[in-house]
Order: sequence, then C-alpha cells, then structure tokens
Amino acid sequence: MIKSALYEPSFSDRFVGLTGFHCGVVLSGTLGHDEHLFLPIELPPKEDTERGRSEIKALRCIRDIDEKWVASHCRNLNRMIPGGIRISGICLSSTLSEFNSEQEHLKRILFNLPKTDPMIGEITGARENEKLVLLCDPQSKKFTCKILDVGSSVSVFRSATVKPQMFIQSYRTFRTTISLSVETVLPADRQKEEILLQLQAAVKPYLQSLLRESNLLINGEFRDSIDYVLADVGEKTMDVLSSSKQRKKSSKVSKRRSFGIEKTSDYGESGDFGSETYLGRESSDPGSDKGCWADVELTIFGPQFPRWKRASSSSSLESGTSSDTGYTGGTDRTDSSGAGLVPINRLIVNGCIPGIAFLPSNTTVGTLFEALRKDLIQSILARLELLTEELHITSSQLEVPRMLLPQRVLVRLPACPRLPLSDYKFISETTDDVISRLQYFCVPIGLRGSGDGNDVSLDRLSSSDRPASLESLSSGVTSASSLPSRDLIDASCLDISLEQSPEGNVETEYSETELLENVAHSVQPVTKYLSFSNPTFLIAGCLVLFGSLLASYLLIGPWNAEAT
Repeated sequence: MIKSALYEPSFSDRFVGLTGFHCGVVLSGTLGHDEHLFLPIELPPKEDTERGRSEIKALRCIRDIDEKWVASHCRNLNRMIPGGIRISGICLSSTLSEFNSEQEHLKRILFNLPKTDPMIGEITGARENEKLVLLCDPQSKKFTCKILDVGSSVSVFRSATVKPQMFIQSYRTFRTTISLSVETVLPADRQKEEILLQLQAAVKPYLQSLLRESNLLINGEFRDSIDYVLADVGEKTMDVLSSSKQRKKSSKVSKRRSFGIEKTSDYGESGDFGSETYLGRESSDPGSDKGCWADVELTIFGPQFPRWKRASSSSSLESGTSSDTGYTGGTDRTDSSGAGLVPINRLIVNGCIPGIAFLPSNTTVGTLFEALRKDLIQSILARLELLTEELHITSSQLEVPRMLLPQRVLVRLPACPRLPLSDYKFISETTDDVISRLQYFCVPIGLRGSGDGNDVSLDRLSSSDRPASLESLSSGVTSASSLPSRDLIDASCLDISLEQSPEGNVETEYSETELLENVAHSVQPVTKYLSFSNPTFLIAGCLVLFGSLLASYLLIGPWNAEAT
C-alpha cells in the first residue's frame, strides 16, 4: 500500500513556471510503501476532427481529458519504460476543489489505463492496481496526492503524504540478455489480428518458461531471493546499521549514566531500514554519472535458453546480434488431408533480447529478477506487436526475403538522464524517426506551452513516419527547436549499442550479415540442395557416377574375358 509519494527538486521544478491547466502521466517506482516520482510526461495534444477539419484541441479543465486518449498514450509509453518503473497515474496542474468536483471522471481515466498483461500480473501481483492522482495547485505550487485502488470493489480516493527527498542517485541500471528462438506458421490471409494471435501463441510457451522455470545467476552464482544483488551494498548496509545501533546504544547508556543508571537497555531499535540504507549511500556514491550501469554479471537460464554459456565473462548470452525474424515467403508443403501442395508462411524469430531494470542499489535478488522478467516479457510482446504491423503492411508483397525485428534503442532524456527509457527502431527507420517519436511521447510536463490553446507549437509528422511504431498517432509532434536547450531531445540521447555485447569483443560478436546468413541456411528448403547449381551436390553426383562405372568395369570385365 502506497503511503507516501517522494519527489526530487528536479521533479517539482517542472511545475514552477506552469500557468493554466496541464495534464500528464507520472513515471515512478515503488519501494516498500513509498512511490518514487521520477518524471512527469505531458499528455500529447489530441487532434479534433469532429468539425470536418483538423484542429488541435487544448485541455482547459479535467472535464476535457479523454480517457481513451490517455490510455492510448500510456500503451505507447509502456513500451519505453524499463523493469522496476511503471506509469503510476496522472498529474494535474489543478485545484483541489476541481478535483473534488470531477472525481468520477478521474476514476474513469484511472480505470481505463492499460491493464497489466496476465503473465506480468503473476509477477507484480496487486501492487500495480494502485494508481495516483498528483495535484499541483496553480497558485501555491503545493502538491496533493490521492490514491485509488482500481482492483478493489470499493473505488474511493485516499490521501497520501507528499514530501521531497533525494533518492535517484541511489538507483542503478541492471542489464542482461536472453536468447530467443521461436518458429511458427503465419495465416495465409495475413490479417493483423490473426497474425498477432499466431505470434502470441507461438511465443507463449517461451514466456511461460521464462516466468516459471527460469533462474537468475549473480556473477555466476545462485543466491537466495532475499540476498542483496551488489555485495558491497550488503556489507555497507550492515556496517551502517551496526554503527547506527552502536551510536544509539551508546547514547542511551550515557544518558542513563548521567542519571545514575548503570544498567544498559536491551530494547531493539526501530526504523526504516531501506530508507536509511540508500540515503546513507547517496553522498558517497561514486557512480553518479549519466547512465550508471550496475557492475554485476546477470545470467537468466532455463530449459528454453539452451545457448547459455556457463563460463561466459559477459552479461549477454549471445554477443552483438540483433533480434532477427526469418520469413520464408510462400514455401509449399504437402497437406496431410490429401489436398496436395498448399502455400504456407513460415516465420522464424531468432536472436537476442536485452532486458533492463532500474532499481535502487540495495535491491534484492528477488526484486531484480521480478523486474527483469517483467521487462523481457513486455519487450518481446511489444516487438511482436510492431512486427505484426509490419507484416500487415507488407501483405501485398508475395515474397519478403527477410525482416529484422525492431531493434531496442536506449534513450536518456536530459530531463532525467539516469532513467533508462527505450524505443524500438526498424532497420528501415532513421534516427530522426526515433527522435520524432520521443519528441511526441516523452516531452516532460511544462514544455508544450503555458496552457493557452494558441501557445502550442507543433509540426506535422512526415508521411514517411511508420504507423507501425505509433499507435493512434494522428496529431503533430513538438518541434525540436521549441524545446529549451537543457531539455533538447536529439541524437545525443540515443544509444544504439544496447543489443550488442557490453564488452564489445570483436572476435566473439556476430555481424548482422553473418546472422542473416546463418538463419537463411537454417530455413532453406531441401530442394535447393538437390539442385545441380549446388557445387556439393554436383561433386557428389560425379563421384557416385565414377564409382558406378568403375564397379561395372570390375564386375563385367572378367565375365566377358571368361566368355571369350
């Protein structure tokens, strides 16, 4: 149960210069009973087409918020957040009186937020059901937080305390990689819904194995779920706790002695153990640079991951390969019902999937494993959805030799550079396409204008932007030049090396061409090898023919000599 919402000065600064009404969604992480608020993302403007012409409709009050539009934006944003982070609710630049009068509408908005996938729900449980509404008074700039449990039969808002606290420097980004190998047959009609159902059915056993049959190794060792991931954090935690208890105990003894009491007390000390741990580390934390990766090797293994290398010195199982899908086009097969040859669309998804999690440095093995599995499942399902769009778009092409799954690109926004977001980029897309999406979906609150409808600076998306990557994207994007320099989203925010080996060992990495060749060889029909264009088959045929002639000569030659 969330009891308090904590924020840093950089978070509250987003609301200082706001005038008028604003609405956004909150990216946060849950630690115990605290909700750590990282970044408020502005709700993109919606294009109004009811009057027969395109018009950007500005929000002026809570009643203007479309719950379906908020849900659509959150579905796209969910693809970009790592494990350990969630969209916890919405934030409003509004008064408490307006909140009280529009509670029912706000409940509809929270109830319409995207539900957690059932597989992910097995990991997270009921924690994801608590949603918040963060109010910032336009005049006093004071925060008020209301919590609603969307999974409860009693839909009543309750209050939570809101207070500033430094915490983000204690967070680390954890990374691992798993191998993915899935084969399926696509439906012949190539309808989008049927393609998605077929892909989800094919990957379901793999995801269930990841969910229920996998384990996590920390630096090649198996640990209990309650152990700390980082050993030095556990040691320093015990030192901090021990020294704190010793200081308090000594203080109590000295007080008792001052009153003539020589007997020491055996009372236990109470306090928030987790908060004391990471707050104590904040000032002396050496890894406070942008994009701080945890110095630990993480390996997920199980029956579905046969390519796990026990002696690997890298945190990835396969080095340097992007996720690949081998689409064989219209290969024929014989139908068992006797109908003869029928065309099939055989699809092979093969490659490596990186998983990332953003958690406090004093996180436990169980918490990290939960966040990594959530991110991996979410990433795989997101790629299959995007692949479905791509296959549906190319349905007019009878033969598509090969397509790569969209590559995961790491994103560090200037507004919160430690928070690792990500986007998915098709091989045919450019960096500008990714930046355009970020400038639309990931603009921090307070950068789209003052709330006046005439103060919204927008550019239209080019016709080359892929509808596969954007859901319900019919309006414009924020111009890059309209963003302040400190919040400018450009190519420097992207890291395309996420799906490569962390150590970058050239000798052990597979190039993209080598990957495609390997996959192509594995899906080639057998008839290709029985062709005279194949040198191996031609040489073998010559050897067989020569052997047959030699055997005939040896057998028939003596028989002819005796006959004469």
